[in-house]
Amino acid sequence: MCTTPSQASLQLQRAEDLGLPPRTVIVRRNYFSPEEKEIYLSLFSDAKRQFATYVDQGTILNSEDSD
Repeated sequence: MCTTPSQASLQLQRAEDLGLPPRTVIVRRNYFSPEEKEIYLSLFSDAKRQFATYVDQGTILNSEDSD
């Protein structure tokens, strides 16, 4: 979804109209314990394998093709 400069300006005006506080973004770096990392890597590997299967079967559609 692309926004044009005029759409972005309108969105900014709407946010100002709502009187919302400024957005605060906090970035945290969290680390897995060895046990959590093992589980994560196993799940990630399974997901990659399943995705590759879908690609090989041609069941993954390109979003541009479905428009």
